[in-house]
Amino acid sequence: MAAELQPVVFRPRTNAAGVIWALSGLGVVLTAALFVFTNLGLQFRPSPPIFIGTLVPVVAIALLNRPRPIGLDRAGLHMGSPDKGYVIPWSNVAGVIALPGNLVLPPRIRIGLTDRGFVPSFWVRRRWGVRVLPAAELEVSLGYGQPSADIADEIRRFIDAYG
Repeated sequence: MAAELQPVVFRPRTNAAGVIWALSGLGVVLTAALFVFTNLGLQFRPSPPIFIGTLVPVVAIALLNRPRPIGLDRAGLHMGSPDKGYVIPWSNVAGVIALPGNLVLPPRIRIGLTDRGFVPSFWVRRRWGVRVLPAAELEVSLGYGQPSADIADEIRRFIDAYG
């Protein structure tokens, strides 16, 4: 008998991670330009609405970019935290495909389901960052630098052991 697999948690991130880096870079460039223009003698008087208008989107994107864990244990695949997330039993997971990232999309994994009845609801999908495809497949974006093939292999081991 094989040893029982230990629970595993991965922390994928949304596509907003790239937006946060782009906005941060843009902020550094604008700060440098403001410094240069100020040294040339130009005076800028920022108004509170402009400041708040630029700060609110950055804070909103940072809040949307919170980690959304995927938990693997004996009970099944957890979208979200193991205690409060959405559980899909291993017997209903048909397979896993690792999809590489490109310039537009980060690496992601696609999880096939045997029954469309186990597709998460709208609110669960929004909360945990899961995308549902027409063929009863779930797609989860991973954080940058996370090898999608390794995570897919780990999920396959759990499917083989408990499915």
